[in-house]
Amino acid sequence: MDVEDAIRQACRKWQVREIAADPYGYRRSYKILEDEGLPIVDYPQSAALMTPATQAFREAVMNHGLTHSGDPRLARHISNAVLKVDSRGQRIAKDQKGSSRKIDLAVSAIMALDRASAVPPAYNLLDSVW
Repeated sequence: MDVEDAIRQACRKWQVREIAADPYGYRRSYKILEDEGLPIVDYPQSAALMTPATQAFREAVMNHGLTHSGDPRLARHISNAVLKVDSRGQRIAKDQKGSSRKIDLAVSAIMALDRASAVPPAYNLLDSVW
């Protein structure tokens, strides 16, 4: 199943408030989905966004404020990630540039928590992120 179909299927199954992801490499898909009326939100993997989002994710995990379904793919991607520290702060990265060890689901989890936290409190999405 391709990415576009997976997103459409998720939107049919759940009440999706927004679809947030890094547009790099997916601009065409985003345009198609947006033209279909799906709620696309750009979320570039910039240090300005990912640094505070990574910190909030770490705090949620350490304070037991976050769980997941036990999906082995997510667990593997989180295990593959390393913490990158530079003058802009801390965020996750691959262990080596060009590594085949994927971290996409870990990045997506960080983005999802960040966007769910940004939704007005009346929606109370934090209880249903996972």
